[in-house]
Amino acid sequence: MLLKEMNEYIHQSIVKGNNGLPPVDRLLKFLVDSSADCEEVVQCANCDLQSKKQDADVMYYCNTCNQPLCFKCRDETHKAKMFSRHEIVTLAKRTKDIHKKCPLHEESYIMFSTEKKSMLCINCFRDMQVENRAHCIDIETAYMQGCEKLDQAVMAVKELQTSAREAIVLLKAMIDEVQSNAEEEDNAITTLFNNMQERLAERKKMLLKAAQSQHEEKEKAFKEQLSHLASLLPTLQVHLVTCSAFL
Repeated sequence: MLLKEMNEYIHQSIVKGNNGLPPVDRLLKFLVDSSADCEEVVQCANCDLQSKKQDADVMYYCNTCNQPLCFKCRDETHKAKMFSRHEIVTLAKRTKDIHKKCPLHEESYIMFSTEKKSMLCINCFRDMQVENRAHCIDIETAYMQGCEKLDQAVMAVKELQTSAREAIVLLKAMIDEVQSNAEEEDNAITTLFNNMQERLAERKKMLLKAAQSQHEEKEKAFKEQLSHLASLLPTLQVHLVTCSAFL
């Protein structure tokens, strides 16, 4: 029963290996990169205090100095009047701003090309041919569509995860069943072998007893005949002597 269920699961599986993966969706990649918690360690440029980027809300970045700063050093090193015009933002905001800017023109993304599957800033949009602009949508619409795709992808992964877990449970059940069947078969073979040995021993005993009984009966009969013949010898001798007297 379990083997049949496992075969049905294997035929229905959607796991196809690396060759079955869909092409990279740049919009989804942008959404993931923009929202992912990074484990990279950031070090304060002044006191060398280390903090993970996932804790970026407690770290700051001076865009004028191009250096990360901790909360304490932000106040101590930039409280002088000469630093009053320095632009200081939280490290989390800077990380998100980096993701939202076009690396070619250093402009914020405002459009998304459904044809080329790429993010566009205002300069990228202007450089495009007129007929290609018809395939562009604003970043908010693209964001909503991307979120829907991402939700669908997450659901597909969850379904695959559920299927994988069910397969694991099924395989474990099959392994347990195989082990149980193997133990039962071993016990059955051992029991059959022992029963056959007992029956063969009993049969051997019966045959030996029958052979011994036949041997004793024949030996007894032969001895009786021998004794009878031996008793006839004196009588025959007397008759021979008497016959010899008349000759």
